[in-house]
Amino acid sequence: MRKMMLRLTSLTLVLVLALSCVTALAEKETTWHPDQSVCTMGPMFRNHNSKIGKKTNRWYMFTPMDLSEDGEYVLDMIAANMHYIGTCTVKVEGDAVTLSYEFLPNVTEQSMAFTFLPDLKSVEDVETIDRTKYQFGEPLSIQEDLKGDTRVLLSVLGWIGYDHLGKEYPKFNYHQKKYLQYCREVKKLMD
Repeated sequence: MRKMMLRLTSLTLVLVLALSCVTALAEKETTWHPDQSVCTMGPMFRNHNSKIGKKTNRWYMFTPMDLSEDGEYVLDMIAANMHYIGTCTVKVEGDAVTLSYEFLPNVTEQSMAFTFLPDLKSVEDVETIDRTKYQFGEPLSIQEDLKGDTRVLLSVLGWIGYDHLGKEYPKFNYHQKKYLQYCREVKKLMD
């Protein structure tokens, strides 16, 4: 009887350990989240609801830019309003503007799109901004495509999958001094 109890106890312990491992794996898998939005860092559209047509509660950001000087501008990209997830590079050479981006490791890209807006007054609905006119990696013309406007708002919106608990993704918080200071600086570029 005693041997039988020890066997049952040992079997129970093995089952509990196995169940714990399965639960841990299941929990690990649930930290992967597909369909997360990603934008370049900047002010949030929702903080400017009085200037846009349809008000929004989305956290989507835009980046005010001055394209009048040649150079490469590297912008942080934010995912799910929670993590720094990569960078977007805006390269200006004369009349040509080309965008590219790079994600941190273990990010699954679903889609990426962008556009340049002349100002916030031109935004009727943040959700339906057409970001399909231009392509990453293909130059666009400031004179022809942007009608000569060099002070514009970059609106990048993408969809990715990534591990929210991944340690390779630095945390983003819209109360951080770095973010607040950045927004104050780029606000000067808005028309």
